[in-house]
Amino acid sequence: AVIDSGLDLKHVDRPAFLWTNAGEIPDNQKDDDGNGYVDDVHGWNFIGENNDIMDYYGHGTFVAGIIAAKTNNGEGIAGINPGARIMTLKAADREGRARSLAIYRAIRYAVANGARVINISLGEKGISHLEQVGINYAYAQGCLVVVSAGNQAGDISEYGPPGARRAFSVAALNVNGKHRPSANSGYNVALTAPGEHIHSLTAQQGKKDGVIAPMLPTTYHTLSGTSFSAPFVAGTASLLWAKYPHLTNRQVEAMLINSAEDIEQKGWDPYNGAGLLNAGKALGSPSDDRLMVRFTEVFTNKKYDKIDSLDVYGVVGGDLDHYLVEVGKGKEPGTWKKVFGPSTQPADYSLICRIDKKSLDSRESTVRITAQSKSG
Repeated sequence: AVIDSGLDLKHVDRPAFLWTNAGEIPDNQKDDDGNGYVDDVHGWNFIGENNDIMDYYGHGTFVAGIIAAKTNNGEGIAGINPGARIMTLKAADREGRARSLAIYRAIRYAVANGARVINISLGEKGISHLEQVGINYAYAQGCLVVVSAGNQAGDISEYGPPGARRAFSVAALNVNGKHRPSANSGYNVALTAPGEHIHSLTAQQGKKDGVIAPMLPTTYHTLSGTSFSAPFVAGTASLLWAKYPHLTNRQVEAMLINSAEDIEQKGWDPYNGAGLLNAGKALGSPSDDRLMVRFTEVFTNKKYDKIDSLDVYGVVGGDLDHYLVEVGKGKEPGTWKKVFGPSTQPADYSLICRIDKKSLDSRESTVRITAQSKSG
């Protein structure tokens, strides 16, 4: 499911396979399947409250093209997974603005109609309770919600939906293989993917003012930003499920994270998460229950304006035997001090431990989680 500004259905290179609502008879002006949406054959427009999913902005068509543009047709580009079925859910208007209620309803619709991967390349300042509820629901139902990190060069925790728990947020890499400075960063960044000078589909009725999304009078054009990093990950996730239909969303997350290429800072970092998406390695990974380790939040608790403790939140699960939390001085510690564990208790976006001030260096500390799988 692509929750965005719609899709240019007439584009010569648009996704070959559109999700089709088998319970709906096209164009009879009736709600045949009784789901509250009349003639929702290929998706729904949550802005206009109708079945017009045509893209009048251009962003959604560009995103969908990265995921699933046709292949072997002698035209333009090929998507990451040209065999993916695309459900088009229109939650952004002609100016690219999206309301939380529209995003929430689109998530619920996607889940109800069988989507396993949901791409949301939208967001704004502030965390929406509605969006969090929607993502929680989708995750509980086994979906993977892939979200662009945002392009405000800020803390991802201040922006929704990329800062929401259980959102699989993706930052952007520039053409030099480095973190794109405009991409938001923080503990909720799961991966990074290409996000600069990306080539994809132009919606012919899309926005033409050249300010927000410069839609040229051509069939293809180039844009940059995390909006176009997320669909690389979403497309790869759909390939993993195509190859291994039995996987859970947690297993898909683990395969994406464990196969990532570590770049820039050693280990996980708030700019690139686990590292650069490696689709080939992910698809070649074993499909069993892989060990999953991920920071999601670190809260600083203060007393009299001084750090009193740190609360570490994260995900630890899968093929888990035990894990430790350790602290070292500086950015590249030579020695480590155990502050928690060994523990066998999994964590699911929950509190792992509290680190007291005695364990922290007065200037700078590094925290790491070391986990051991049952399989060794």
